[in-house]
Amino acid sequence: MTIKTRTIICIALLAAGYASADDDIPAVEFNPYASPFLQPLWTRLGDVHGEVGAVESAEFSPDGRLIVSGGKYDNSLVVWRTIDGTVMWRHELDDEIERAGFSPDGKYVVSAGEDETLKLWDVAGGELLDSIPLDAAVDGMAFTPDGTMLVTGKEGGAVQGWSFPDMKLLRSIDVRGTVNSVTFTRDGELMALAGHPNHVWLLRTDDFSIVRTLEGAPGLAAISVRIADDKGLVATGQVGGFVSVWAIESGELVSRFNHTGYKVEAVSWTNDGNYLLAAGHDEHIRVVRTVDLGMQNIPVAHLSPPAGRTEYLEFAPNGASLVSAHEDGTVRLWLWKSGDLDINIKHHRALQQRQKAAAEKRQAEREKQGIESR
Repeated sequence: MTIKTRTIICIALLAAGYASADDDIPAVEFNPYASPFLQPLWTRLGDVHGEVGAVESAEFSPDGRLIVSGGKYDNSLVVWRTIDGTVMWRHELDDEIERAGFSPDGKYVVSAGEDETLKLWDVAGGELLDSIPLDAAVDGMAFTPDGTMLVTGKEGGAVQGWSFPDMKLLRSIDVRGTVNSVTFTRDGELMALAGHPNHVWLLRTDDFSIVRTLEGAPGLAAISVRIADDKGLVATGQVGGFVSVWAIESGELVSRFNHTGYKVEAVSWTNDGNYLLAAGHDEHIRVVRTVDLGMQNIPVAHLSPPAGRTEYLEFAPNGASLVSAHEDGTVRLWLWKSGDLDINIKHHRALQQRQKAAAEKRQAEREKQGIESR
């Protein structure tokens, strides 16, 4: 089978995943002895300057069908079709785009960055709907899971909550350090912020009160923060190559490791929380098992093919794929393979059971109506 054929099959399976209800797909069973890996699907130029360009962020739409990216040097905001990387629309803004993301209802894109504005865009047509002037650039940004509030972290330390989609300022707090990343627990009750000097802050979403402050490796800025809800863990990537992981409930440091010595720009958990991915100024995306956290020397479960310096990582809502943004101006889509070699066999058996039940139901209805099957 050729590489091209394998890629087409993988993309077809990815597309089929969108059409299936989650309940119809057997869960992947975690196997600590299995070898997960990332399989490249496509690479597209998100910043037209290529090697001397950079893409700062790339995120999926809520249904996983689209990706939005923001460029650093050509200032391009691009919405891509996930299945094949087709450009749906593209705009070049006035300055670097630090973050761009979809609203939880999938109707809007919000972009933010060095132009000191929040811009609201219509996903369907790409029209600019609103532009809110700020007094500083935005580095971190995320929606609450219910989509009622957008939280932004500005350079200088101001964290602001905006009602959505009318974009009225609801509340604000100053954490006295540039906020590079914002994320929420699945229930939206807590948010985590990562920034300078080396802190991760846990806040209550309803009133922005600080629950606790977590200290990363000393003197090194925290760049990215993500939460594994099912494991009760929060992780951050830092300058200098450090990844720090804490228990959310207690604030206890679970693990701190450094595989490369190079700045870690992005961390991301798989949707089940069984794996933690980290990438940055090294050429690879590294995968570690959550069960290995706390070991003295944490093994790398998977090392991706070289992908250039990484700026951002995000898993698709269904967990089937990963999008990454890079300093060589590219946006890349990867198929995530958990190492469960029997997943398709289990899926096939589940499909057979559904088909059998559907056939029996059809036959019973025909017999009830006196229709003879031929």
